[in-house]
Amino acid sequence: MSIFRAFVLVTFALLPGGSLFAGSVAIGQLQLGENNGYQTISFFNNTGGSAGCGVGGSEYLSCTGVDITSWSLTLTFVNENPSDPGASYVNTLTSPIMFSSGLGDVIGPFDGNNPYIGGLSGTWEIPLSFGNTDEPDCGPTCDYQLTEVDFSGTIDTSDLPMRLYNGQIYDGSDPSTYTIFNAAGTFSAGWTISPDDYATLADPAFLSDQTDVLISDQAPASSTPEPSTRFLILAGCLAAFPVRWVHRNRRAAQVIAGSRQPVRD
Repeated sequence: MSIFRAFVLVTFALLPGGSLFAGSVAIGQLQLGENNGYQTISFFNNTGGSAGCGVGGSEYLSCTGVDITSWSLTLTFVNENPSDPGASYVNTLTSPIMFSSGLGDVIGPFDGNNPYIGGLSGTWEIPLSFGNTDEPDCGPTCDYQLTEVDFSGTIDTSDLPMRLYNGQIYDGSDPSTYTIFNAAGTFSAGWTISPDDYATLADPAFLSDQTDVLISDQAPASSTPEPSTRFLILAGCLAAFPVRWVHRNRRAAQVIAGSRQPVRD
């Protein structure tokens, strides 16, 4: 057995469960759309059996349906028509506008019908225009145009670690049908809205864009092995070398891991 092979075997044996599956996974999607003169943000929590777990070959792999127990969403936007006379008829908005979860504002897995659009702090939306009656919703440009959406949240600890689709038919009682993913307890997503979404918006009903929300795995506590861990790794490497005896002029040298120790007859 080589030094490298011994080192690999020992190191892998010491790795914590699930830590080999590093990276991030998509847990849902933010969507931008229009509803009755408002530009709205919706979130689809695509975890669990209804929309996750690789349903239909999708990229949403979490077979665990996670609850987002607390969250915040910030809408940053620009006023494209600050001199529009319509602004004098209504209260103009100041960017950014922030929403946060209140009591009971839990974002559960998508039920196949209704995405999440806000809680006690209000619906995730801003108007397209100031609301003056002599102006269409966007003509020729929308008064308010989103530039950034920031969304962050906390996953219910009872839903961690997550179980991911691995190509098998998922069976929660059979560990061979899923992969453990040690997801971090929180996530944060920053979404830059392209000006192109508004550039040729003749009909506000065509306002549409989307982005995935990802959650990362837990960062390792330290990249430097503890002393006890280093000792076990060294022991594994030493075990890879046989003990050899060399006789020379009635004296012997015991060779262990490349060092010579004289031994008296």
